[in-house]
Amino acid sequence: MEFKALRKPSALFKYVEILFGFLALVLYRGAKLPLWEVSNSTILWMNPNLDEGGYVVLGCLLGLFLSTVVFFALALGHEPGLMEMVHGGASGGFYLVTGLLLLDSASDSHESKEAPLILTSAVFCILLTFVFMANALFAAWKWRNNTG
Repeated sequence: MEFKALRKPSALFKYVEILFGFLALVLYRGAKLPLWEVSNSTILWMNPNLDEGGYVVLGCLLGLFLSTVVFFALALGHEPGLMEMVHGGASGGFYLVTGLLLLDSASDSHESKEAPLILTSAVFCILLTFVFMANALFAAWKWRNNTG
């Protein structure tokens, strides 16, 4: 494992992606399943009733998993390239759509108790869009300089 790679800009983008993705996921799940309603038999991350919000949770978990996989690839010494650009572009698009859907959901239920948490989760998703896109652009610039 190359510990120097953990200080490179690509790894720093991954730190922010993982942190913001985790915060967006926790805030959304906190809104949909408040801690005071959690029983011993309830698993916080997986809800058997998969409504439209369940897709947000699964998408965030998939994005977090892929960011972690790419992070470990960078830590093992792989250089960012086409994989990083595709992952950043696709994840940025998915998080933008998720953020917009959450904004719509928060505006529909603006008087409910969970609306502020859903709105905050939407903001983190939209921030993640910019982080992923910046990461993809940085990876493209670096890849172009290395191959050109």
